[in-house]
Amino acid sequence: MFFFATDIGRRRSNNQDAVLISEDDKVVVLADGMGGHSCGEIASNLAADVAFSSICNELSKLRHSANDRVFEVLLNAGDNANNAVITHSSAFPECSQMGTTLVEAIIIKNKLYLYNIGDSKCFLLRGSLMQLTEDHTIANMLKRHGTSPLNIPSNAHHALTQAIGLNETLFPATNIISLRKNDLLLFCTDGLTDALNNRELTNILLLPITIQEKGHLLIEKANAAGGHDNITLVIYHHG
Repeated sequence: MFFFATDIGRRRSNNQDAVLISEDDKVVVLADGMGGHSCGEIASNLAADVAFSSICNELSKLRHSANDRVFEVLLNAGDNANNAVITHSSAFPECSQMGTTLVEAIIIKNKLYLYNIGDSKCFLLRGSLMQLTEDHTIANMLKRHGTSPLNIPSNAHHALTQAIGLNETLFPATNIISLRKNDLLLFCTDGLTDALNNRELTNILLLPITIQEKGHLLIEKANAAGGHDNITLVIYHHG
């Protein structure tokens, strides 16, 4: 069962997030664009549309495929999205620096296959909350090289080392997770995670209410915390 929603927040004049899901096929694509004027919105919507179509066109071949074949589809979808954004930005100079994060997910039986570029996230709630995606940020790179969190400047947390549309070659993070009954997955942009910490996310996701109510409450709380960015989320309950 899925719930998804997007909200402009309280400080932005347009929504640069994009999300597409197929509940029947259990596909999620989520993007958070960046770029001046409306270019971030163009980048995220273009990347999401191309990636989603690319995945869905291959779905019928995947249900009995090996893991490598599933990841091949996700990688190809990311490359197709990247090429589409680069092509658009080349044709329209005002969008020359546009880019977007991208999360792609396919759930086949009891397995979650994940792909991500940038800092949009997927979490698994199984008692506690665990991040399944890798943040492609300066802050995370410094942390991986042993820098103390106290010595990482605040702006490094939003400085992306990778994004769709900026370079022809991508180095995405991939993951495969075995799902259990009643697992919850939360896919989201940083408009949610900048506003609410992991403890706050966990407390809401553990409430004995529907996933629709959880989703609306998460957005309400993020806006109450300032709503500084667009807020987009998908919640999936594994039955």
